Amino acid sequence: VCVLWRDARDWGPPPYLYGMMDIYCNRSLDGGQTWLAADVRIGPGATPGAIRCTSELAAVAGNTVHVSWFDDRNGGPDVYAKRSLDGGATWQPTETRLNGSVPPGAANIAWPMMAATTDVVGVVWWNVLTGHAEVRGNRSTDDGATWLAGDRLLSTSTTAGNPFWGAPSITVSGASIHVAWPKPTSIGVNFPFGFVNY
Repeated sequence: VCVLWRDARDWGPPPYLYGMMDIYCNRSLDGGQTWLAADVRIGPGATPGAIRCTSELAAVAGNTVHVSWFDDRNGGPDVYAKRSLDGGATWQPTETRLNGSVPPGAANIAWPMMAATTDVVGVVWWNVLTGHAEVRGNRSTDDGATWLAGDRLLSTSTTAGNPFWGAPSITVSGASIHVAWPKPTSIGVNFPFGFVNY
């Protein structure tokens, strides 16, 4: 069992500003009966208490634990991912920025979601624009080692007057990723072969 959470221990005494948190984890090797004595800091960045982080989430595929979050190290929120290859005991040093279709810090990210199998890892999020939003995502087909250089637009309603409405959902099956999101008038769905409104 591997549990991840945001923690303000490295940010000094309260009050804390929004996002003044790092990501920590702990794990149990006996089904949750006992836990490691020391928590493990995952990030963001190498220096504790330096980068404000929000909305951490995790997915497990085999013995790999994937974690994604967004932080403001570049001024505006960007989406990052990292992984552990040994069930959360140690973490790879590389943090990969997933929203590469825009310059660092230029996006306005909300509600990231993540899912994984041993074949594919997917992360989706809202990119909030003026008067509306779009659903974007990225994926890895090598257990989180590499990701697409640029994220992909998944939603079709990207013009003003079509506001977002709730978080996107993601699920994976084998090597396929399926994403759905609510809109004011319908639910949009993106499959590998195209767009469907339901």
